[in-house]
Amino acid sequence: MTTKLGKLLSGTAAASILAFAAGAARAQGETPFDIAMIDDQIIVTGERAAYANARTTSATRTDTALIDIPQSISVINRDLIDDQAFRSLADLSRYVPGLGFGLGEGHRDAPVLRGNQSTADLFIDGVRDDAEYFRDFYNVERVEVLKGPNAMIFGRGAGGGLINRVTRKADFKDVREIALGGGQFASGRAGADIGGAVSDNAALRLNAFYENSDSHRDFVGRELFGINPTGALRLGEVTTLRLSYEYVSDRREVDRGVPSLNGRPVGGDRSAFFGNPDESFST
Repeated sequence: MTTKLGKLLSGTAAASILAFAAGAARAQGETPFDIAMIDDQIIVTGERAAYANARTTSATRTDTALIDIPQSISVINRDLIDDQAFRSLADLSRYVPGLGFGLGEGHRDAPVLRGNQSTADLFIDGVRDDAEYFRDFYNVERVEVLKGPNAMIFGRGAGGGLINRVTRKADFKDVREIALGGGQFASGRAGADIGGAVSDNAALRLNAFYENSDSHRDFVGRELFGINPTGALRLGEVTTLRLSYEYVSDRREVDRGVPSLNGRPVGGDRSAFFGNPDESFST
């Protein structure tokens, strides 16, 4: 038994040595090829796409880094707005935690931030904009959603937060953009963004859009139009005077939804309109 075991161990050791030697010889034979491969350098250059914003103007009313703001804030920039085809504030609820929207009687934005009705907490370029209408994104550069109490900076307000739209402005850069779109229910949309410097110290920019659409409901449709010219005049190295004017027309039949009976929606054709189209309109 001892003799057979000794022979077996000796045979195993010999086989291991031969295998190691063969592997070493093979590795030595491949060394020039391996070194040549290692010496080759592969350089990859590119730019990572990201939607992150590093700064905001809503929290402190000044251009401040997000890392320096001790409050929760979400910034939706223009790249994300274009990629996701956002058209209204309600579209933001898919990407902003704690933000929801009510019906708004079918004719206005009705945001709810952290469970608080925040209809009066809507701003445009830091100025309160609490009129009752649907806001379009045709001239918006980014949207900043500040969460939590805001009365210290913005005056009266709810405890849920606020939504501030930052618009596109004349900035001495050439801009030439035309957008066309269409969809179901005979919807069509056209938009333009044109601007640039007219001299060393003056710049102009124009944003405009038109949209017309029917609806899945009978007698319901809408026609939208907006125009926003802006100008910039350099008065010094660190001083710029900016002018902006916006006109928006929104004509639509107000769709307040389906009535209820015994705690449940009234059944029937989903295209049925429960109202008088001659009296249920908004402009």
